[in-house]
Amino acid sequence: MSSWLLRFCSGLLRMCLPLHIADALIGDLHEEYNTKKLDGNPSSAQIWLLSQTARSVWPFLLSTSNTLRAIMMLQGLFVFTILAVAIMYLSNMDDASRLSVEFWPQWMAGKPHQLFLEQDFWQFAFARELHESNIQMWLNPLSMAYAGLAWVLIKRAEKQIELSLIAQLFLVAGLMVLPYLWGVLIFILFQPEIRLTGPIVVSMWFPVLYLVLPLSWSLANIVSCRLGLN
Repeated sequence: MSSWLLRFCSGLLRMCLPLHIADALIGDLHEEYNTKKLDGNPSSAQIWLLSQTARSVWPFLLSTSNTLRAIMMLQGLFVFTILAVAIMYLSNMDDASRLSVEFWPQWMAGKPHQLFLEQDFWQFAFARELHESNIQMWLNPLSMAYAGLAWVLIKRAEKQIELSLIAQLFLVAGLMVLPYLWGVLIFILFQPEIRLTGPIVVSMWFPVLYLVLPLSWSLANIVSCRLGLN
């Protein structure tokens, strides 16, 4: 228990505090914790360690940097969740008449986001029963390849190219939006039959699904570092 608790508290401190502060604090906490444990009351030492860790972490959790990270990660999590639910909804939909008459013309015009205005979609989203899903449904090779290339490009730009903060933001936003714009263009130019529209929408949504969480975290770190937030 004690070794697990020490690792947990040390990891929490390193995650929330600047490393030079965390490393010094961890050493002091470990030394004092071991002293208290040797005094003959391990439970009291564990409570003391947890309380000291909480007191040390709390001010940094409310820092501008961590608040910014939390906001951006919550936004990314929202986009990820809404897309995942939309994909599950379409894969489980067995009665197209449940959608409004305005939906399909918008869908065929390259606007699948019209789904998020549908009452039946939100009823599905907040339903308590489990919906059918399997791992194969979430694996799309082309979208995974695009997401991987986009991630490599962004990380290389961070390390090798001195881009301004605005340029970094535009790069990330552009790579996220590009598959969606490409899908809309296909709808407009080729006007595919409705039976062929599913794969197109997959190519519009899945790259965003794969990228939104890691890019939200990376973007939050870029912004906080560039603005000098601690």
